[in-house]
Amino acid sequence: MTETQLDRLIDRIDRLLSEYLALRSASRENGPASIEDGMESILRDGLYPPDEPTSISRRALLAIGETLGLVGGMDLMLQVHAAYEKKFGIRKANSLSARWDSAAELWFD
Repeated sequence: MTETQLDRLIDRIDRLLSEYLALRSASRENGPASIEDGMESILRDGLYPPDEPTSISRRALLAIGETLGLVGGMDLMLQVHAAYEKKFGIRKANSLSARWDSAAELWFD
């Protein structure tokens, strides 16, 4: 991956992550009344319900992680994550890690 490609990718990741975090904050205020309601919603609509504002950005972030894993394994995921952390800081990088956890499990050696 060239430096330019990496820069473009981490900027795209940051836009998606920023959108997700902003929408998540807003949707938490209007979240389910109880844990049972939340679980019922997941069972009924899945993890990415069409009416959930964060679904598109969460799905896109996971797809990027899965694609990086498929193309270059855990090494490439770690390279992109390190570049993201260097540019945007540890706090945002930790939020990215949370979104990529399930993708990373597939490619962990």
